Amino acid sequence: MKLSKQNIIDFPTRVNLHSLELNSFITRFIVICALLSFFSISHAETYYVSKSGNDSNAGTNESQAWLSLEKVNSFSFSPGDQILFKRGDKWKGGILLNQSGTPENPIIYGAYSVGEKPIFHGDRKIIGWSHHEANIFKSTVSNPVNQLSWNDETMQVARYPDSTYLYMSSIASNTTFSCDDLPASNWVGATAILRLVPWGFEARKITGSSGNSLTIESFPYGSYAMNSGDPFFIVNSLITLDGPGQWVYEESTNTLYFWPPDGSVPNDESVSVSIDEYGFKGTDISFVNIQDICISGFQKDGILFSGLCSNITIHNTDLINNYECGIHVYDDEANNNIAISDNLISGSNRDGIRLTGINCTITNNTIQNISLMANIGLNAFIDSYNTASGILLYPISESLISHNKMDNIGYNGIMFYGTNNTVEYNRINRACLTLQDGGGIYSHLEQTGSVLKNNIISNCGPVYDQSCFGIYMDASSIGMTIENNTVFSCSRNGIFTSNCSNITVSGNTLFDNNVGQYLARHHVEDIPMFNNIVSGNVFFAKTANNWQSSINLWSSAGLEHGITSYNNVLGCPEENSIAYYLPPWYWDRLTIEEYQQISGNGQGSIRPVVSNYENAELFYNDTTIEKTIYFDDVTYRDLNGDIVSVLTLQPFTSQILVSE
Repeated sequence: MKLSKQNIIDFPTRVNLHSLELNSFITRFIVICALLSFFSISHAETYYVSKSGNDSNAGTNESQAWLSLEKVNSFSFSPGDQILFKRGDKWKGGILLNQSGTPENPIIYGAYSVGEKPIFHGDRKIIGWSHHEANIFKSTVSNPVNQLSWNDETMQVARYPDSTYLYMSSIASNTTFSCDDLPASNWVGATAILRLVPWGFEARKITGSSGNSLTIESFPYGSYAMNSGDPFFIVNSLITLDGPGQWVYEESTNTLYFWPPDGSVPNDESVSVSIDEYGFKGTDISFVNIQDICISGFQKDGILFSGLCSNITIHNTDLINNYECGIHVYDDEANNNIAISDNLISGSNRDGIRLTGINCTITNNTIQNISLMANIGLNAFIDSYNTASGILLYPISESLISHNKMDNIGYNGIMFYGTNNTVEYNRINRACLTLQDGGGIYSHLEQTGSVLKNNIISNCGPVYDQSCFGIYMDASSIGMTIENNTVFSCSRNGIFTSNCSNITVSGNTLFDNNVGQYLARHHVEDIPMFNNIVSGNVFFAKTANNWQSSINLWSSAGLEHGITSYNNVLGCPEENSIAYYLPPWYWDRLTIEEYQQISGNGQGSIRPVVSNYENAELFYNDTTIEKTIYFDDVTYRDLNGDIVSVLTLQPFTSQILVSE
């Protein structure tokens, strides 16, 4: 075929036109996307809320601020919007979180201006007080009372006995028991707080009372039946209101009785009770930030996220005296990317933080005064067990729990299970003050890939109770690494591994714990215990007694310890500091050499070079910076016997020195 000039030119011309059309389409598409993105971003607004505002205002600048939470809760916010509350102001009630943000544009609830954080409070002042009798005053209330404050300080519900327990003498039925020491009074309407296991309370209303016999409204939870000798106490009866700072709520008459702590007449501003249930509440919400505010005095949770939630940030927020949880994100194990940081949580009675999820971070929080006996209300700690902890994570995976400070915790400092978590650089002091058989850090079940490292834990459990540990790996714990932690002055052992497998305990310093330093126990036949490694640790007891040991290996007849130990430093005034129990054929206290010979374990383990164990001191650094200590006036030696004149400790490390 002979091509004409026109044919030769026409074909490539059509190709070029097609290319130009395609390029033009792509260009238009990019421009439209950019405009849509700009349009979306440009329409994100900042809304201001102030006690001097007005709900008829636009809310979009400080001079046009809104006034009420009702206005905020009725408004539909868009991704990227910020809702800022004026510092120094205070609102009654909470916030409903009804909209989600986007990855690029989260919805932010925060603060503006200068001064104290804006406060959201769930309590109300009680007015109309009249004299009842003696130092007791009364007022009629319209809502049930579970928590009462006097000038912002939590008061204690009246109880009997005031600070100890009564004990069940006999059990008549699933709901009826007697107590020889119970005064014969009419206890109907009061609440019995039952302690059927060391790690939980049951709150049951008393429906029958005859002599020293009580009947409760329902059978206790699960398999924890009542038994003779079980402890209990009674709260919320006028019979028990016998001292300052105590209160009683009489449901049948909606009457609140109160004995002011200073003996004065309550005024309309001094007494408040929790009314509203939640501070901030959202369901199936994502990409929301809460920051720089204070949430106080709610009946249930300071912050609650229910359903499936993701990409939530809670930062620099104070959560004070919210009865159940400070922060509660617990409905769905698929919750993900929850970040909780730099918050103060105090005075909760279920848990400080209660969370389940994936890829979460809990960092730099201060958690204190959780689930203490003095703060207990009419429904105790809500749940019968798995409650009253500083941080409860059941389950959690792929998450980081780091640099949190916990003090005065009713049960466990941190309670968790799950895989591939890192729990590190946490400072835990005085856990297990109300409930026992727990620890500063407690875990069980599957933990493969999880690591506990560089935590400092102390003073867990009351001194009279020998069931509180620093780190407690309970039955069926699997796959945990426990390394470079410091544990001291706990009421029982520094570390306890019970019926566990594939647990590694290495590089830890356990010092002066009351009933031995490390305990391993295998007593459940159906749970295997194997492949547990204990190496490179320092186990140091300052004193020797019938209970004290550096290592305690205990198993029931026919079961193995499942422990391989080596290269540990074992310090105790008595050389036979290894308690080795393997019934039915062996039960004794051994020296390192005897332990090596009998068990085939303990290779490379040594005693420290110490002449006076009572002069041993633990130096530790629970800060985030290097710490240097100079010894100018006292001579200290390390456990090798070498003189130490300057001690430098990296963050969350420790060393034992002995003074001369």
